[in-house]
Amino acid sequence: MSIHQIVSGVPYDSNIFLLRGSSNVLIDTGTGIASQVVSDRIRSLVGDGRLDAVLLTHCHVDHIGGLSRIIEEFGSTAYALPPDSDPIRTADSTYTLDLHFGLSLDPVDVVDLYPGEVIDIEQHRLRVIPAPGHTSGGVCFLDEVTGSLFSGDTVFLDGVGRTDFPSGSLSQLRSTLQSLGNIEINGLYPGHGGCTDTGGSVCIRRGLRMVGEGN
Repeated sequence: MSIHQIVSGVPYDSNIFLLRGSSNVLIDTGTGIASQVVSDRIRSLVGDGRLDAVLLTHCHVDHIGGLSRIIEEFGSTAYALPPDSDPIRTADSTYTLDLHFGLSLDPVDVVDLYPGEVIDIEQHRLRVIPAPGHTSGGVCFLDEVTGSLFSGDTVFLDGVGRTDFPSGSLSQLRSTLQSLGNIEINGLYPGHGGCTDTGGSVCIRRGLRMVGEGN
């Protein structure tokens, strides 16, 4: 399994994951405040290879702020799930929350993901699972090779994403967690905090209890 976590050193940055295979894929980019650190780390891992794609779990600035620099440096194509793809294209501060962080984003073009789509890089096959709740266009990526879930801000090792930002919905988050509870999940790689290689389904059940349902 070739999952590398890239640490920016910025406390409130999202987790950033590089998956290596027949192609190299990045999941989320952080705020961009430490973009040089992130870029240097990516370069050290891919060497002369390409960074082929950037997958975005949702539209908040702590996950997308570094996107423009990554695209500029590596020529990658970025992907996001509607409706969160639109605020990224238009740099809509209402939904990206950049002003909350004292930042100002530029519009960045992204390609729409589709529910059930699979990004296959051989060592990893990432299935797109819509995960509304934290935002309406949030997405999780399920690695069908390892059974690992890249969950963005939907669920963490010991918590769930907040739902009080624009387009957030507690009822949608509950439904998302119920759906994820039907999947056997091994590793959990969330948008913030720690990660685990085992017991991901336990974290999902814990999250369900936090939102009022689950055993």
